[in-house]
Amino acid sequence: MFKQNNLEAKLQNMIAQKEARMNQEITIRDLYVNQVHSLDTYGEAKQLNPQDAQTSLLRLTNHIDILANITNRYHQEYYCEKIESQHGFHDQIKNDCKNKITRLLTNEFSLHTVKPLTLNELSKLLSSIKMIAKSLLPNVHLVLSSLAVVTNDHRLLNMVVYVECGPQAKLHTFCKANPHYLDVKYENTKLFCTQEDKGYPNNYIASKHGFIISNDSVFTIKTEGNAQYKQAVDICFDHYQKHSIQLFENLKNNALLNNFYIIPKQVNQVITANSIRTIEQASLLTPFCDAVHIDPLAPTPNRMENDSIDELELKKLSCIQKQGVQIKSNKDGLIIITPPFAGPYQVVATEEKKLCTYAHSLKKSVEKYNDIIKKRIVASMLNQQHVTKNYENKNVPLRPAKL
Repeated sequence: MFKQNNLEAKLQNMIAQKEARMNQEITIRDLYVNQVHSLDTYGEAKQLNPQDAQTSLLRLTNHIDILANITNRYHQEYYCEKIESQHGFHDQIKNDCKNKITRLLTNEFSLHTVKPLTLNELSKLLSSIKMIAKSLLPNVHLVLSSLAVVTNDHRLLNMVVYVECGPQAKLHTFCKANPHYLDVKYENTKLFCTQEDKGYPNNYIASKHGFIISNDSVFTIKTEGNAQYKQAVDICFDHYQKHSIQLFENLKNNALLNNFYIIPKQVNQVITANSIRTIEQASLLTPFCDAVHIDPLAPTPNRMENDSIDELELKKLSCIQKQGVQIKSNKDGLIIITPPFAGPYQVVATEEKKLCTYAHSLKKSVEKYNDIIKKRIVASMLNQQHVTKNYENKNVPLRPAKL
């Protein structure tokens, strides 16, 4: 009994160490993308003199490439250092900046094309985005909002891609669950709504033609420094419907299943819209004012002090040179005058902010959930220890418990 209690204490200590790594302090510096002209907040869907629809996919890809590289340049400037190797100099994240994220934000509809993308075009675009992301630094994130995609059964999806950049780039692609009657529409399409399917809210809904549509906009992100946090993204009207709250409740209910994953203590919530007011009842975090709201009608936070990135710095980027893009800077940020997609826009880099913890209404249930999981992990590993002793003279592979 003493040996078992001693082992149990060691396991609990190991879990506590993992939690400490997971819950290291994380900060995010957000870059807000604001269109200069109101019609451009809808991408190219409402332009009076739209460009050629045949070139939409290429121009959209080039546009995203520029946005991504601008974000990467900020990350280089503030969180990286030059390291010399046998292949020359390269950027490396500073040791004390491995839990600092630089993230670009775009508003809902801002990436809508003249005609909605087909599923095949979406697949090509996501492949291109992943290639771009792999060429950039870890801890560089992009909130690409939002794409218009039409399924084979003519349902119109309003999709967001959350991109984690770096050599092991990861894309979280999900669809707006609750369309609004004022959303952008296209000819011969019907707005997709998960409430038409039984069992809402689900993380995934399958269309009649087998295409899997995700509306799972709550997920875990790990930094280069191995800290973790929960990221939630509300797409406009989903916020009013408390979509993230409902998905988070689904996640916690997994404690009733054979789950071994501890929920991080830090959380971030992005509301990408065009246009909506935020409501505290739909917040995952506290204080509610720390939710990030990117919206043409929402105020943009002040530009960071001593922002050293100007047009001369950005003109050195190969994607800017290749596209012949004109740039200028002013007191509020950087103006991209001639982008390849839609119209001119401003990029405003804001001060970095520490991530928050959960709203009071959720915090206790998260702690209860984690207590259940930690006890389950200890019990599993103690059982594994017992099985190992029984089979120590046999070649029986054991599945390791997940920590």
